[in-house]
Amino acid sequence: MNKKYKLKLNCFCESKNSKLLFYYKKKPNKETDFKIKKKEYFRKYKICKICKHVYGEHNINLKNLYNSEYLNSTYNDIEGMKKRFLYVMNLPYKKSDNKQRVKRILNFLKIHSQFKVKNLLDVGAGTGVFAKSFINKKWDVQAIETDKRMVQYLNDLGIKSTYADITKYKNNKKYNLITFNKVLEHVEKPYELLFAIKKFMTKKSILYLEVPDMIAYKKGKQREEFYIDHHHVFSISSASILIEKLGFKIIKIERIIEPSGKYTIYLFASL
Repeated sequence: MNKKYKLKLNCFCESKNSKLLFYYKKKPNKETDFKIKKKEYFRKYKICKICKHVYGEHNINLKNLYNSEYLNSTYNDIEGMKKRFLYVMNLPYKKSDNKQRVKRILNFLKIHSQFKVKNLLDVGAGTGVFAKSFINKKWDVQAIETDKRMVQYLNDLGIKSTYADITKYKNNKKYNLITFNKVLEHVEKPYELLFAIKKFMTKKSILYLEVPDMIAYKKGKQREEFYIDHHHVFSISSASILIEKLGFKIIKIERIIEPSGKYTIYLFASL
């Protein structure tokens, strides 16, 4: 193991008062196989005793995971992504995380009518299901991805996409809605991403994000909320602390169980 890649991820409330939550010597049964050698698969999750944030510690190099290996391991290839896209787009409302997410956002914007939403910046667009749903509703959508093949795939779907690290992305445009759907847990320093998008916002812009909910720990260590690609698993408190430390104002924050069974925290915030 290379000590260079050792991750020591601290809680956002900056407390050092934590305890061991889970310990792994092998991957959970349904975790994607990222071709990590068995002898190197050692990791643990700690939980903050103060704000209940859960964070991972390990020596495994995940640096390039989202540049190529994530697509290869999760979808096999672009054709696999297309199949997943069609499957999810055709799910009925009651079984679709995405359709309920879209409705949740649109309902919020109806209530908070002072936010005149016309365009969307979707950071980490994945298979493009969410972005395409808004394009179908005549929105101007810009997607950001860190895998060139995914960018090409999204553009082929009719989703305007850019290959970029959002912390280095240069664009003078302002967006009315910026979204991170199950993205922040995949990065060591999510505050860097959130700080970076402030320059694309105005006082009338809305930030929407979803993250895995630590309450899933009650169901055990095999839950997908605790798979290796999740550096962070949030609590209501830790999500609030992170957002507010960056100067955002939380308008609404809730925890839900999605149709897929995922334990999720979502929030709306503004500057």
